[in-house]
Amino acid sequence: MSWRYAVRAEFDAVEEGPLGPWLRGPAARLLSAAQPTAGVPMVARGVRRRSGGWAVAGAVLIVHGALGPVYDRVRGHPG
Repeated sequence: MSWRYAVRAEFDAVEEGPLGPWLRGPAARLLSAAQPTAGVPMVARGVRRRSGGWAVAGAVLIVHGALGPVYDRVRGHPG
């Protein structure tokens, strides 16, 4: 058994669990759109106040939101 098979099996197990709708599908796309929407003002606040914490938190939200559609596509979005 290869490590790739093990990783795919883990992804499948998580997607079939209670968190599945939040990882793929319409709910996941909505959440992925909301994260950069919240992250941009946080980055702006961090830059304006020279607060690295706000800027980093906003950047993390932006990157995480951008990776949502990528994950959806790579995992073979149904439909």
